[in-house]
Amino acid sequence: MKRFYGLLIVLLILTGCSFLLPKLVKIEPEQVAIVVNPKPKMSKVKFDKFDTTTQFLLVYNTKTKEYYGRQENVKPESLASLVKVLVAYLVVKDYESGNLKPTDSMNFEDWDSDGHDAVGNTTQEALHHMLYSSSNSATNLLIDKIGGFEVATQKLRKYGFNDSTIECFVDPSQVSMKCEGVNHSTLLDMTKAFEYLSTTDNEFTRLAQKPMRETIYNYSHTARIMNKGGINSLVIGNISLVEVDGDKYIISTIHSDPGSADQYDDFTEINEVRNNIDPNSKKDPISKITQEVVNELKNSRI
Repeated sequence: MKRFYGLLIVLLILTGCSFLLPKLVKIEPEQVAIVVNPKPKMSKVKFDKFDTTTQFLLVYNTKTKEYYGRQENVKPESLASLVKVLVAYLVVKDYESGNLKPTDSMNFEDWDSDGHDAVGNTTQEALHHMLYSSSNSATNLLIDKIGGFEVATQKLRKYGFNDSTIECFVDPSQVSMKCEGVNHSTLLDMTKAFEYLSTTDNEFTRLAQKPMRETIYNYSHTARIMNKGGINSLVIGNISLVEVDGDKYIISTIHSDPGSADQYDDFTEINEVRNNIDPNSKKDPISKITQEVVNELKNSRI
């Protein structure tokens, strides 16, 4: 009989616990892990079919941080005006650290003029002219403003740009500003700088974003966001932030030694190039391959 009562007591205890347990241990839906299939890696996209005459190409997904590259670690012979992305990055970082102010005056003397040589009265105006009209004068004076070549390159190293150097003014119009150095970078470094400028939101990055929004291409299948181009006798290049199906990509490309590169000098201003969405009819290799990439991103839904 004692054994019976003992078993009964144990049974009652277990029954009570079964009613109390849900109250003591509450399982929330948020605690359940949800497995989501990852997006296909960008390396699976058939980028190799793109215009092979364009030697340097990098397509970077700003959300997944995945990228496809063609010689993305190799330094082209020249950066042309694409070096202005690096200069803009250093100017913005100096703004953020307090070493430089947008209202700081520029000692432009006879430099200030309209269009390609415009500088302005402040570093903010110089930054705008450097990125909007690709002013060489503004670029050269901003390089001086951030400390000169050696300091600029040291700052690039500090921020992790180990393959980038600023050693020369951009196409100086005064003999006294000529130099023997070379401005170098890789598409990986360029993309890192451009990503910060174009996707970081603060009062200083917005100063760089505004002029880059005003120099955009008209690619099909995409929301155009920001852009910076560059060209000289050695290279023609471009770096763009585009949006395809809700994802943002940075497409950076350089066509090295394009022969008669000067024929493309005004390609960003030619309406028939900016408005024509057929990549086969693009007049320059950069807008052609960029449209091809946008088409592939649209079709592959990366």
